Amino acid sequence: MNKLHLVYAADANYLFPLRVAVSSAIAQASRPQDLVIHVLDCGIPDEEWEPFLASVWSGGEAAFVRHPIDLNRFGGFREWHGSLATYARLCLPDLLPDVPWCVYADGDTLFTDDPFKLESLFDEACAMQGHATSLTTQPEWFARHAFAQDWAHYVCAGFLLLNLSWMRAHDAVRWCLGFLCEHPDAPFPDQDALNILCAGQVGVLPDAWGVFSGAALALERPGCIHYAGELPWALRFRWYVGYSDAACVWVTCCQSLFGLSRRDCTGIPAGKWLAGRLLSRCIAVLAPLLALLPPVRRRFPNLRARFATRGSRWLLGGRLWRRG
Repeated sequence: MNKLHLVYAADANYLFPLRVAVSSAIAQASRPQDLVIHVLDCGIPDEEWEPFLASVWSGGEAAFVRHPIDLNRFGGFREWHGSLATYARLCLPDLLPDVPWCVYADGDTLFTDDPFKLESLFDEACAMQGHATSLTTQPEWFARHAFAQDWAHYVCAGFLLLNLSWMRAHDAVRWCLGFLCEHPDAPFPDQDALNILCAGQVGVLPDAWGVFSGAALALERPGCIHYAGELPWALRFRWYVGYSDAACVWVTCCQSLFGLSRRDCTGIPAGKWLAGRLLSRCIAVLAPLLALLPPVRRRFPNLRARFATRGSRWLLGGRLWRRG
């Protein structure tokens, strides 16, 4: 397969972060002409679709396919952050009937390396591959419902390599929707459904791909950063980090590819941003000492990972986006 199929889901409220996420993938792609961007349309008005395409940094090379999603089929399911869009990814085996595998990425992701490197990581023996996570699991729920789970192979659904051929062969769409009807109390609904369906055939990607933003800058070369819990377009000041180094990577992408100001990206006034970044640098300097304090170590076990290292500091500048 010479095309890489990259899928996102979005509604009207997610168009700006989707613009950034998609543009980052295209900007980093070694073969943008072979990149096919699929957008699962969960409520994008027709009049906003063409302006969205025009706003994406693409150079006209990547192809776009829009897939309108009937959200009524998810009626009765629990909304996730006020939306049903999260369930759209479950329909991919049927939406892309001729595609053997694809990459699914949430709109709060940012590619910082070539997405075509994922071609060599795809394993057709796996039903899906993703970033292993222990941050979003609730083992007691699995035990209560007698679902055996290998937690070392429980992956986040925000960044996945999906073996669509395997899923069609196992009637994954019907199974997952049925699971959600039977288990409306699943802690992380579609994520739990996919992990249970694919149990025993889940592959774990290298740390760089789908790494959460709180640990991304500990890597010298993250491949795709997942800003789960830290939305850089709606940043909140946090006393223990200020405004994070990972958020700066996202802001620099916006500035470099779209010519936006920092305030245009985040809505944060210059003075508040500078104060937050100063706090961040101070904590970064003190982090090795703070990490020795038991109360800090217990509450923030990965404090040092939140800050750029000597090897990853280059990500904070515009060098990464120079092609834009």
